[in-house]
Amino acid sequence: MPEGVEYEDLITQANAIHEAFGREFKRFERFVGDGLDPDFRSRLQRELESEGYSLTDAETQLRELNDLRIRYVGKKSEWTATKKKIGGIVDPQKRGWAGQHLLFIEAVKRHHRNRAH
Repeated sequence: MPEGVEYEDLITQANAIHEAFGREFKRFERFVGDGLDPDFRSRLQRELESEGYSLTDAETQLRELNDLRIRYVGKKSEWTATKKKIGGIVDPQKRGWAGQHLLFIEAVKRHHRNRAH
């Protein structure tokens, strides 16, 4: 278990990882739609067809999105390493706060990932 982890450093690191993920995910945002909008898929399909978007383009972007997922939330990712550091925070209250903060960030990422399908 990590020793002497500072709460503030861990939060700063987690926020930096989250912001980097957001910057890289931005190019996939057009595929994120409101699941309650019945016209989203048809609008997106028309937009992609008008741009000449091909099956090859879709396969490439799907691979890139999967690579992004692995890089940010995979077993050997910086995010996973940051989560493991929570146990090294000595103050139990700050350890709890850190855990809650990282869970919140994960929920936000999960929301983006689920909306991209």
